[in-house]
Amino acid sequence: MRNIKLGLIIVGVVLFLVLASGDPAGALSRGPFLERTGAPGEQTCVQCHHTYPLDSGPGRVEILGLPERYLPGVFYPVTVRVSDPTARMWGFEITAVDETGAAAGFFQKLDPSDFSIEALGPSERLGRFYARQTIQGAYTGQTGAAEWHFKWKAPVADRGSVTFYAVGNAANNDGTDLYDYIYTTNVNVDGQTRNVRVRLLAPASGASLGAGEPALVTWEAADGDTAAVESFRLELSTDGGATF
Repeated sequence: MRNIKLGLIIVGVVLFLVLASGDPAGALSRGPFLERTGAPGEQTCVQCHHTYPLDSGPGRVEILGLPERYLPGVFYPVTVRVSDPTARMWGFEITAVDETGAAAGFFQKLDPSDFSIEALGPSERLGRFYARQTIQGAYTGQTGAAEWHFKWKAPVADRGSVTFYAVGNAANNDGTDLYDYIYTTNVNVDGQTRNVRVRLLAPASGASLGAGEPALVTWEAADGDTAAVESFRLELSTDGGATF
């Protein structure tokens, strides 16, 4: 009876060790955790794959196929490509947010039978939508680069500028989260309308102007990196904004 009890204890200890050790690399090959794209308020995959600094390897991640401007409610094909001469296993995650950081549209498969990617969301903390690779889309053993193809549905209303954030994992396929390179990128897509930000430089806020005196009025405006404002209209109010 003593031998039987001892045998059961040994089996229980071994089973606990196996379960406790886990397989983090295998788990993440089935897809990274959400909110790891490097978008505002998010982490990246270097929280786990921490051997090398972010974006320090010989490769890169790219977001391809997006339009310069989107139309509300329209589907657009998107490609994420990760390239690295050292990698033997691959992964990615992507999200899209508006200028406030809120989710902008969502992702879907191009083909329902494509099991290399999955579309998920909204995420629990930030409420954003994502596409990421699955274990079939890790392309174990493939060298040079990997691509994933899917589609993005633009928001049903024009939300102005939308930014796509993507993270790419160029892994060495050694079964651990060590010695893998992590890359990030982002791409901006304009809506049909743009919100121009204007800031008054002079006169200073609250300054008094004398009647009949000349005054120099200067301001600055920002419209992202894609366009320049064609014209401005300057209006003057002398009654606190009631009339101009």
